[in-house]
This record gives sequence, structure tokens and C-alpha cells, in this order.
Amino acid sequence: MSFFAKAGTLNFDTAPAGFTDQVIGFQPKIIFIIGINQLSNTLSTQNGNGGEFSIGWGIPASIATVSSNLYNSGMFGTMAQQPYYVYDSGTPASGKIQIALSLITNGFRVTTTKNTAGLFQYGYLALGGTDLEAVNRNDTTSIPSVTGIQTITSGGVANPNLAILNFSGATGAIPFYGNSSSHPGMAFIDPTQIFSVATSANKRVQTQGAVLNLTASAYCKALFSAFNAANLQLNWTNIVVGGSAQSAIDYIFMRMASGFKYEIGEFQLPATAGAFSMNFADPLLNPSAVMFLSAPTALEGEANIQNDAKVSWGWVDGLLNMYTTDFYKQFSVSNFGMAHRNDFVFQNITALSTVSEKLAVTGLFGGGMNLDLSGTAGLQSKVGYLAFGGGTAPALSTSDYGFVV
Repeated sequence: MSFFAKAGTLNFDTAPAGFTDQVIGFQPKIIFIIGINQLSNTLSTQNGNGGEFSIGWGIPASIATVSSNLYNSGMFGTMAQQPYYVYDSGTPASGKIQIALSLITNGFRVTTTKNTAGLFQYGYLALGGTDLEAVNRNDTTSIPSVTGIQTITSGGVANPNLAILNFSGATGAIPFYGNSSSHPGMAFIDPTQIFSVATSANKRVQTQGAVLNLTASAYCKALFSAFNAANLQLNWTNIVVGGSAQSAIDYIFMRMASGFKYEIGEFQLPATAGAFSMNFADPLLNPSAVMFLSAPTALEGEANIQNDAKVSWGWVDGLLNMYTTDFYKQFSVSNFGMAHRNDFVFQNITALSTVSEKLAVTGLFGGGMNLDLSGTAGLQSKVGYLAFGGGTAPALSTSDYGFVV
């Protein structure tokens, strides 16, 4: 049995379209992508109807064959989601840099198209190994217009026990382009836990225990019902009909091997900067990778919808390779802030020119993480996580469990 994880960054320069091979020591079964349309780590601001970030995932299927099992959502002046690329720095009408994926031996190939001379960077997290027994996606489901049980097929993954949801706010079938409001969101779901983040135009909310999707200051809410042999069932207890409320959602379904440890949870940042530790609920979980998700706020739940649209995605692998992409939209104003870095897993953009809380992982150990909070502390934001077990290794792994570089 084995589980492998590798996080890293790739830069685009002014070179022509083509491909880049990433040898990571194992064959990835899924690759997650996040980034914004710039190369530097500095905070980018934009006034007016703008904002540029991209999140996506891909399941490469065969050697040197570009996968059709890809997904991307992002903000490029308007929200969009589409199944052709894992990263898109502009909608197809204005297409800039677009990324597709295929496998190579012990790695993956990034194939790009380029219609601009810009400099860009993105982060990736690749997962593989036999303990990730099955993974697939379902892009055919939208939030229903009535309350009750919704059954989402698991894309052929029998007995799934982990799901990741991506909300773009775009309505109807994928592909979709042109929603003028920012509606990024995501949720982690397993048979016992949910952590969900949603933003809408200029509001944000996060919660444990329910899937939420915002439209303005109203919300759709779903409780976990069940995983069964081929489906995830959500019980929608509150529905707002119309517009972005009926967002199409892309789902990743995974089946982790029996006995493999993983965990969904949340923790609150301390009031003062400095080092601290966070323990998992399962003290035997030895992490090889952790994904982070937040709509930065100390409050949560639909009773605590906050002003300003904010979301932070990030991750770390067993060798402490980190990446974060962070998005901000000012309340009631079409002003945007975007940032990405490869030395943090979370950032809280609190104004167009300010990043306050910054979180880095300084160590992973059996049962928890060592963390360091820097910047302007005191907001005590909550951060959700999805931690994968499998342990760590310092180099190319030949052990049953390990991280490889």
C-alpha cells in the first residue's frame, strides 16, 4: 500500500505554447491547480470589474494523451467554469494561457496555449499511490430548485468516502461563462465531516457540518445525508431559487483504502503572531499532505454571513512545499485583490492593499502540524483543512508509505 503527494510551482514566461514535463517520482491520479495571473508574490489589486484567479483539477488518464477529464473555474472579469483546462487566465473569448494535463512516466505533462506575453505562476498538488484506490469527477449536477435529498453519482467510483466540491457561481451546464459576480467556493466532505466555504458578490461564509452556497446575502444549505455504494446524498434544507443560487458544481470523488487515515476539520488562528501547534482529532494520522480552505473570519455558519467576498486556498506536502491563492472583493464596490505565494498556506486579504494574517507550516508530525502565524494577527480567522495520512520521507520513496520528490 502507498500514498504519495507532491506540491510545487510552475512558471510561464514569454516562450511559445508547448509543454513542460514534471517528473515527481510517481504517477499522479489527480492534480489540483491554483494561481492568479501574475508571476510575483506581491498583492495584486484591480479596480472595476476585474479580479483574476483560477482553480482547477485534472485526472490524467494515459501517457502523453491530453486528458478530457479536466475542470477549471475562475474569475477573469466574470466568473466562468469549463471542462477543457485546469487553468485558464482568461475566458475563451479572450483566452490567454490555458493548461491541460497528461501523464508521463513518474510524472505529468503540462500542455499550454499562449496568446499573451505575460509572466504567470501557478501551484500544483499531485496525489497518487495505491491507497488512493479510485478517483473521478462529476460535472453534471446543479443545486436543485427544491428542498430535499439530492443524489449525486460518484463518476464510477464505487463506495466513495471523500468528496471535494467546487462552486463557481456559474449557473446551468458546464461550460459556462459570463456571470458578473464573484462566487468562488469549495467544500470538503467525508462520511462524518463537512467543511464548506462560499462567497457571493460581496459576502462570505464558512461552516462545518453543512454545504452552503451564497447568492447575495441569501444562501442554499445542504446537510450530509449519506455516502452509499455509488453516490453522495445531500439533503438540501434551504433553497434560494434563481441566478447563481442554482450553481453548477463540479465534484471530485475519491475512495481511500480501508485503514488509510485522512481527516477534515478546522482550527482557529491565535490572537498573537508566532509559532503554535495544531493537533488532529486522530493522533495516529501522520500527514503527507494537507489542503487548507477558508473564508477568513472568526465566525461561521449562515447566521454569520460576513461582508467582503474572501476565500483562501492552499496546501503543503511532506517536505513543506507550500502554495496559497487568495481572493478578495470589497463590499459593495467592484474592487478586487488577489495574491499567491509559495511560502504560506493561508492569507487573509483585508483591504485592497493589505494582507493581515499569514500562515505557514513549519513541520508535520504524527498527530498534527507545527504552524507559524505572521503579519497582522488578531482577527483569529478559522481555517478548514483536509489532511491525508501516509507519512513523509526525505527523498524518492521506496517505502510502503511516503512522500516523493
